[in-house]
Amino acid sequence: MAHPQSQPIPPKPPTAGKATAAMVLGICGLVSVFLCSFFTLGLLSLVLGILAIVFGAIAKNEIRDNPELEGRGQAQAGFVMGIITTALSAIFIVSIIVLAIVDA
Repeated sequence: MAHPQSQPIPPKPPTAGKATAAMVLGICGLVSVFLCSFFTLGLLSLVLGILAIVFGAIAKNEIRDNPELEGRGQAQAGFVMGIITTALSAIFIVSIIVLAIVDA
């Protein structure tokens, strides 16, 4: 009984590492906005948000320049989460400053 020759599975194209980093930083930033803002005064989430934006933008450019790379969705998700995290962190920091001034 002869077995038919199976076609080898082609290798999956590589995912841009910065795209994955942007998504992870964006998720961590969003989590830190809601869990850690009171303890770190919003600075941790602000830094994570800015890093997610930077890594997301760099990854999107790398993917655009190298069509063999994948991860555009991850880069975009990290970029958007970074913007949301940065905005929420900035609002939180400004609120703390205003409250400190009003209470003084």
